[in-house]
This record gives sequence, C-alpha cells and structure tokens, in this order.
Amino acid sequence: MQDAGQPFPELVALKTEDGSFPTRSYLFIKKDVALKNVVVIAPASGVPAGFYFDFATYLANHGHATFVFSFRYVGESYPPGVNLRSRESRIEALKAAPQVDMIHSWANDMKAAIDFIFTRFRGEELIWCGHSNGGSIFTLLPVVYSSRFSRALFVGSFNGSIRYNLAREEGNQNPLETIESARSRVSSALTAARERGFLSGAAANVGEDMTLGVAEDWWGGMLVKDYIWELAGLPDGMAGYSTDTLMVCYNDDWVIGSTEPMRALMNCCPFAKFEGRWIEPKSIGWESCGHVETFRKKHSYIGGPWEYYREYLAKGTVRDKVAMVEWHQGPEREKFKL
Repeated sequence: MQDAGQPFPELVALKTEDGSFPTRSYLFIKKDVALKNVVVIAPASGVPAGFYFDFATYLANHGHATFVFSFRYVGESYPPGVNLRSRESRIEALKAAPQVDMIHSWANDMKAAIDFIFTRFRGEELIWCGHSNGGSIFTLLPVVYSSRFSRALFVGSFNGSIRYNLAREEGNQNPLETIESARSRVSSALTAARERGFLSGAAANVGEDMTLGVAEDWWGGMLVKDYIWELAGLPDGMAGYSTDTLMVCYNDDWVIGSTEPMRALMNCCPFAKFEGRWIEPKSIGWESCGHVETFRKKHSYIGGPWEYYREYLAKGTVRDKVAMVEWHQGPEREKFKL
C-alpha cells in the first residue's frame, strides 16, 4: 500500500521514434515539495524500472522529479498480448525479436524518454542517472540528446571489453583471469545465447531474460577493443559525448575488478569532463554496494550511498575523503596503454 504523502508513480507509455510498441515508464513527483531538478534513471541491462522505485521515491521526496523507464523487452515493456507472468510467453516474444539490441533499440528508448522529459519539464534542469549500461549507452546518443543534461551520474558504468577488466584492485574478490580464459568464457555465453535464441538472465546471472540482439551487443562488445562504441562504428571508438559526468564504482563490485574499465570508458568520450570515484564501502562504514545492491532501499541511511548520489544530483559536487581512488579526466583524451 502506498504510504500517505509518498509520491505515487505516474505511468507513461513512451512512443519510440522507430514506431515500435510503447516502453513503460514511471514519473515520480512529490507535489508538496519544491522542485529542484529532474532526474532520469536509466536501468542496467535486464533490470526493470520497478527495481529503482524506492530510489526514485527517495529522490522525489527531496524535490527531484524522477523518471525511470524499462528498456523494451524488460520488465513491463513487452508487446501487447504477452503474458508477463509467464516466462514461457516472454521467451516466445524474445525469440521473435532478435533484432532488438542495445546500441540501436535501447538507444531509441533513451531518446524517447529524453524527448518526453524535455517537453514535460521545459526549462527545468535535467540530470541523467545511468546504472551500468544505462550510463554507457547514454554516451552513444547524438549530442542533441545528451547535451540537454547539465550533468550525469554513472554508477557501475564501464567499458566492457575484456581486455580492460583483467586487473584487480587490492581487496577486490573477483577471480583473476587471463585474456584467453575471459574470451573463452564470454564466447561460450554468447554461443549459448545464439543456440537458445535469447539471453537467459538466470544462466548468465544478469537479471531478466533479454533478446539475442542485446547479447550480441553486450557480450559481442566484450570481445572487441572498445565495447559498444566500436560496435556502433564510432571512429577510433570515440563518442561525441560532452556532458560533465561523475562515475562511481565499488571495490566489492562482482562485475568490475579495477578502475581500468572506468578509465577506458572515459577514453571513448574525449570531449567530456569526468570525475571518477572508486569506493570501498566497508572502509567508510557503508553496507555492501556491489554492482546492483547500491540501489536497494537499505542504502537510504544518513551518510550512505543514496545521500552521496543525491548530493551530486542536487549540487554537482560530492564529499571528499569517501573514495579510495579519485581522479579527473578530460576533456582531452588520455592515452591508455594496454
């Protein structure tokens, strides 16, 4: 039951520019609180909008109108007639849409979200909050879209190429891999997805089932030098993205083992000003944040990750002495030695 006085989400059906079925989105506004700005939350791959409802409610209660959407074929963003309670029905729909991918289809979902918010809140400050690939894909958008945002927060976003994710920071528990073993692991996962005709979230431990096109971009991108930027055909893997961005990753992230994948993402966006933060939650009294846990309600405590994020979303600055490693980069390109 909705708590009295809590913002109740307004359901929005976004119409994408390619004419596909509407994606499901949700707008949180606390009407009795002065509006500070508007935050758009872009989910991680395979994570539905509902996972972020607690965080969106928290932001709305503090004056940030918050918009969160599910990418197509995730959460409730399925074509009419699909029984969302039946995995068999959803898998049938996934197999029928192998063309739905990250760098085109999901990018179009982002464009639709931005067009809606830009029109609905014309003149208000817009802030992007991208979780994992929800940040990475954002950098692929034409500058006419990303430049509408005064700044962006990327949580757990990185360049997914396996060559950047072999190192391990001190204290990170991810198993060490050689580039050969990592390539074999990813290739096997991609082959299995092709044989199934869809990406099995359970088999890959990545959330919901997704289309084969997402697997081709996501895991196929891991096997090339510059991940989705290379698959998108960007010259030298470089995007025109220029929005000021804070990137936050955690030492207990089971996906990212070091700062190298974060810096490699930055190198694909040489026209943007980045700040990077690599944080060890335990050392500052935070509960485990990992790759996904950071958006759970348990992190709404005073002085915790949600307050840290909100500080940046509201002011564009964050507290010092939180991160193990901090760095600034851009807008000039840093030469990255492999």
